[in-house]
Amino acid sequence: MFNLFKKPAPVIEDKIFGKLKYFTRNNSSLGFFSGNILFEPLNKNIECLIDADTGGPKVEQQEFYKTIQKKYRGLITSAIPLIKSEFEAWDENLKIAEFDKDFNL
Repeated sequence: MFNLFKKPAPVIEDKIFGKLKYFTRNNSSLGFFSGNILFEPLNKNIECLIDADTGGPKVEQQEFYKTIQKKYRGLITSAIPLIKSEFEAWDENLKIAEFDKDFNL
């Protein structure tokens, strides 16, 4: 009932992230945008949460996302030994057979 007079969340169309909806945080001047975007290395949609003011994502955030997409396979390849090591330290019976099947976005 109290939401009757609340303004709807602003929606923008970002050139990299597409349609994004803005949300405010309690006790903060900075909010965030939320949207679904195609993550090209996996050919699947993922949810993006982007800290920003109502002006939208910054160029640096857009460039960071593009870099993650370009370097995704190399980043995952570098992370696999670290993740396997942590799992085995936690429980020696945990084994990762196929990383891409056992872990996903």
